[in-house]
Amino acid sequence: MHFRRILLNLLSNAIKYSKENGHVQTIVSEIDGNSENSTVLEIKVQDDGIGMSRDFIENDLYKPFTQEHKTARTKYKGTGLGMAIVHELVDAMQGTIQVDSVLGKGTTFTVTLPFEIGVPPKWQEEKDDKSGDLQGMHLLVVEDNDLNREITQCVLEEAGAEVETAADGKQAVEIFSSARESYYDVILMDIMMPVMDGIEATRTIRSLARKDAQNIPIIAVTANAFTEDRKKTEEAGMNGHISKPIDEKKLLGVVANYKKA
Repeated sequence: MHFRRILLNLLSNAIKYSKENGHVQTIVSEIDGNSENSTVLEIKVQDDGIGMSRDFIENDLYKPFTQEHKTARTKYKGTGLGMAIVHELVDAMQGTIQVDSVLGKGTTFTVTLPFEIGVPPKWQEEKDDKSGDLQGMHLLVVEDNDLNREITQCVLEEAGAEVETAADGKQAVEIFSSARESYYDVILMDIMMPVMDGIEATRTIRSLARKDAQNIPIIAVTANAFTEDRKKTEEAGMNGHISKPIDEKKLLGVVANYKKA
């Protein structure tokens, strides 16, 4: 999942900042395949786009919410979070990232990542498992941590859902209130957040004068798994509980339970 997010962000940036009729090239090579148990992959993503200055690369590239060009946010869209997330994920995977760039000529990102070589699974009879199919569902993910929010969004979108996000409870209430009734199928609500926490946000949503406010499934997503914490979420009007760190299968299974026939 981390590898997929790294590639998606690098390719998204390369395409976003390319010139008209530009080119993006991706090269993946095995640079250390001598071990039976592990290997190292090198991924190069090259574009001939607008490029970056050396000063920006050295001082700002991996900082959240930074873009070198003042018009970048309006012209190219995006939050400026992509490279910060890539850097964090590469570190988490014990890899390396390098960048070569020339203003006006393009950029090459080179990422190396170590991988363990998996053992081929024993053959099992395939079952018709639809728990990971979220096609047609509209979800609201409420999470203050940028990395957790983007990874959760990625997992849900790859399962076919349409996902909107909020960084705190107050934003979640505003987004839900402005949507048409019964638009959202499920809200995934973090508990510990600034501005307005998940408990208060849930109570606020439940108190709204609209039919779906009482019926919308709201799932608590939290590292606190004690009985007392679960009781608080239930009293606030939440329908379920997913513990952090999030297990992808469990997440998809819980959300799929609320898919309309």
